[in-house]
Amino acid sequence: MHNEREADGFDIKNEKRYEALKDKGMSTERAARIANSPDAAKS
Repeated sequence: MHNEREADGFDIKNEKRYEALKDKGMSTERAARIANSPDAAKS
């Protein structure tokens, strides 16, 4: 199953964190890396 983020080349594990980072103006790639970090799963 593919989601919207996979189409952008990223498989985001923590969508909520990813969107919050993007809303703050962070780049797509950087937000994806942070949202996929092991600590992001705890948020």
